[in-house]
Amino acid sequence: MTNYRRTQVIATLGPASDKGAGLSDLLDTQADFIRLNMAHHSQTYYTDIIAKIRQWKELKNTDHPKILIDLAGSKIRVQQLTSPLILEVDDDIIISKKEIDSPHKAIIVTGDFEFIRKIGEGRIFIHDGKIELETIEILTSFSLKAKVVRGGIIESRKGVNFPGVELKLIPFSEKDKSDLVFALHQGADCIAHSFVQTEKDYTIFENIMQNENIRVPILAKIETVSSVDNLEEIIKTYDGILIARGDLGVETTMEKVPLVQKKATRLATKYAKPIFIATQLLDSMRESETPTRGEINDVASAIFSGVSGLVLTDETAVGRHPAKVVKQLQRIIDTIENDIECKNI
Repeated sequence: MTNYRRTQVIATLGPASDKGAGLSDLLDTQADFIRLNMAHHSQTYYTDIIAKIRQWKELKNTDHPKILIDLAGSKIRVQQLTSPLILEVDDDIIISKKEIDSPHKAIIVTGDFEFIRKIGEGRIFIHDGKIELETIEILTSFSLKAKVVRGGIIESRKGVNFPGVELKLIPFSEKDKSDLVFALHQGADCIAHSFVQTEKDYTIFENIMQNENIRVPILAKIETVSSVDNLEEIIKTYDGILIARGDLGVETTMEKVPLVQKKATRLATKYAKPIFIATQLLDSMRESETPTRGEINDVASAIFSGVSGLVLTDETAVGRHPAKVVKQLQRIIDTIENDIECKNI
């Protein structure tokens, strides 16, 4: 068993850690939670993964890790590509929900939405802002044309954000409903709701959990302008919150993320609700075996503020050293929490 830590560690499963020795090594770290992202795989796939996690726990006679299932929500993603797409500055690109004839580069995106009005110079970000586009024109209710402002490589299933384009979004899709029932019957210990807009979004969870006669904690992910505007009511209504700094930084601005994190931590403390922080905690460790000093300070600041847990995303899902990242985060937490000043918080 691990030493008691007030700040929990949540590790996201992905291609780097979901099979063979990679999965065993990650489970051996005894992270507090394993996060399963329903946006990336089928229920059948995750049924097998959950069974393997439970088998490992029985073998080791431990109750760690617990399972956090993250519903896809209304996030828009790049559809599966046959190969990565390279974008250069000033390239034109078509973004569409279905195949469209065009001489330009194009990507198909998935999600329950429609483009509903021309916006002029709206911005579009891909992969948490690593790639930036500028809207040229909306072509149809399902497609638009954009110009590349900051280039890069587009890969399958990366998120696409439209902070400057008005979209008609469906807050809770049929897939989400099906995945929620799946998560409940798979015995998930916690469920995260992506792209929450207001506290009213919780109603669907309440109804489905009542119908299924199963109740688990539901975390609201704070990653949209609307969720920030309704932050206090969301915290009062949901069982806890998760600050998803990647999407939040492009849906608002990067500079506002620390302010939202600080406000959310204060409100979560006020209402005695757990708060988790995600995205780029130890991002350099996707490649490196050691974090930067800035990353350690970021993590330490979150611990000092009293957050309930820290969520590793790309670091353990696609990084080169998933188990090492978890162990490094645990060492940082142990060092900070064992300090007398932290114990007095």
